[in-house]
Amino acid sequence: MTVPNSCTSIGSSAFSGCTGITSAILGDGVRTIGGSAFSGCSRLTSVQFGESLEEIGSSAFRECGIIGHVYFPQSVISMGERAFYQCYGITEITCLGRVAPLISNDGSYSTFYGVDTNIIVNIPCDSYNLYSGRWSYFHNFSESAFLFNVVSENLSKGTVTVVSAPTCSNPVATVLATPRSGYRFDHWSDGSTENPYYYTVTGSMTLTAYFASAGGTEGIEDITADQIKIYSRGSEIVIEGAENSDVLVYDVMGRIVHKGRIESPIHVSNMGIYMVKIDDQPARKVVVR
Repeated sequence: MTVPNSCTSIGSSAFSGCTGITSAILGDGVRTIGGSAFSGCSRLTSVQFGESLEEIGSSAFRECGIIGHVYFPQSVISMGERAFYQCYGITEITCLGRVAPLISNDGSYSTFYGVDTNIIVNIPCDSYNLYSGRWSYFHNFSESAFLFNVVSENLSKGTVTVVSAPTCSNPVATVLATPRSGYRFDHWSDGSTENPYYYTVTGSMTLTAYFASAGGTEGIEDITADQIKIYSRGSEIVIEGAENSDVLVYDVMGRIVHKGRIESPIHVSNMGIYMVKIDDQPARKVVVR
């Protein structure tokens, strides 16, 4: 499931017990996650938090099936009691805030109760003293020179792994994109097609991996049954054969790029995948690189 940027909060128990949810991408507009919002979502194995998240409520992800590396943006202020209670699958944490978020370290009420206390917790340089105090539940802190995050543009197409994170003494990160069945790795958000990618981190950033269909062309579904052609050219989306039609263009986070009569070409600001919907026809996907 993907929560769009227009959503600012997720209410208490909003998705509690929804065992059909396997991954969640929360848009950059989400500032708060209510208590027990995803509690009991046992098949929820992957969560991506938006850049504006401030508060995670008590038991928000209690007994979820989260696996692997969890990233918290620098905006996070607090995480409630038992927020990640018995999330045994968490193997590494990166918290990007230079000020350690407030959490509970109180026995069975601890925010991360059940998570291995010896996992690596990646934190910004010169923040060890504050984290070791506020996050006394954990024991293994690793300081990193910059706030570095790596995400997949669509978890249903592929996942990403930080093989080696940048450190205060070595700013080179190694990242790996792994496509799912039916897809292939296409490119990183900076345009590179290397995989694994040895990236020198020179500032705080998020690196995104993009995937494409393993059997299709770059302009996925670019020709419709009505012979309407949709393709990318540089930083533009070109539509041919649909004059005098209405078009809606939006990105993978649901943000509208263009709405109204077709203008050809349509300029977009960023590389990535866009959805193009002409009149009442099904939306079609185009890759801009």
